[in-house]
Amino acid sequence: MAKKKIDEKLTLQAHPEEITEDGLKIYGETSYENQMAVLSQYLQQRIMLSVSQRTLKTLRQTLYDKLQRLPISYFDKN
Repeated sequence: MAKKKIDEKLTLQAHPEEITEDGLKIYGETSYENQMAVLSQYLQQRIMLSVSQRTLKTLRQTLYDKLQRLPISYFDKN
């Protein structure tokens, strides 16, 4: 009920093309700096993901190799 009253009171005076029916402002173009920031964040996330996955794979492989080299008697005792 309150939302409906707010929507009815909304007037489109200054820049009507920037305000939608929901009262949200929309901006047509993003700046070059914003686009570069988004791209750099995406690339950083991809690089960190690959580094962490590679590190985890190496850690698992090292542990597996260590367990394979242990004698069978170790597993009988522990």
